[in-house]
Amino acid sequence: MHQLFWALLVLTVIAVLLRQDWIYFLVYVIGGVWVLSHWWVRRSLRKLDVKRALVQRAFAGESIDVTLSFANRSWLPIPWLQVREQVPLELKDVDAYSIVLSIG
Repeated sequence: MHQLFWALLVLTVIAVLLRQDWIYFLVYVIGGVWVLSHWWVRRSLRKLDVKRALVQRAFAGESIDVTLSFANRSWLPIPWLQVREQVPLELKDVDAYSIVLSIG
């Protein structure tokens, strides 16, 4: 993120020194997309509801299902969502740990 800021700053300096309109245009477009994407993400994630459903009790060696539900309450669509769900090390069994994904 900071690399993009510095790249835009360097492009701005180059545009000022060379006085080329297309470089100014490039700075405006890249900067605008950067600002818009950050606004979009913050706005969308504030209205994202996440629910986790699982059984209340389990026995040692038993497999349980954990269901994560996501609801977008924003009027902005979320085209891509990355989720990281972790299991505590005390509960993690490498042989039995599996991931099932479904969208719908």
